[in-house]
Amino acid sequence: EECPTGTWTQEICLPTIYEVFPTSAPLEGGTMLTICGWDFGFRRNNKSDLKKTKVLLGNESCTLTLSESTTNMLKCTVGPAVNEHFNISIIIANGRGTAQYSKFSYVDPIITSISPSYGPKTGGTLLTLNGKYLNSGNSRHISIGGETCTLKSVSDSILECYTPAQTTPTEFPIKLKIDLANREMNSFSYQEDPIVYAIHPTKSFISGGSTIT
Repeated sequence: EECPTGTWTQEICLPTIYEVFPTSAPLEGGTMLTICGWDFGFRRNNKSDLKKTKVLLGNESCTLTLSESTTNMLKCTVGPAVNEHFNISIIIANGRGTAQYSKFSYVDPIITSISPSYGPKTGGTLLTLNGKYLNSGNSRHISIGGETCTLKSVSDSILECYTPAQTTPTEFPIKLKIDLANREMNSFSYQEDPIVYAIHPTKSFISGGSTIT
């Protein structure tokens, strides 16, 4: 009965948020949030009108990327935070009402240890970084000596990557970048590649079980 003359209108529809990704960002900010829901703005001539739409993280504005946003999905970039904050309210106002989502946090990602601490200069060593909030934000990049350590897996407390090759045996710090956050950890030591001069025996039974030296 709220629709005049039986015609559907968005004029009284309040915005609704049902999902936000990611749910945490590093203190330095720079994380692009994807906010999913309904009625974030108007639809006019098959185009999204978001002129009156605003996104707030607590009291701070989240800058909308209008070219990638629609009435059902908003993309915005968070600014920096001074301290860690948990369960910050994300508020969307569209000129008709507001929607709130209270599961976003600012965190301080840290690396506490690495394993192993050395490997061959040809690279390919599976390196494990242990820490906290390592899966925060959107993008992460690990480098050693200016070269990319190729990511294998990501979790809150563990990052795994394959070390890049280096031309000479030396030590390099491990650098982690999560959105605009930069962290640095103890050096990874590159050593000369192992050399095998001989093996004994050079043949064995089909069933196996022989000890090779």
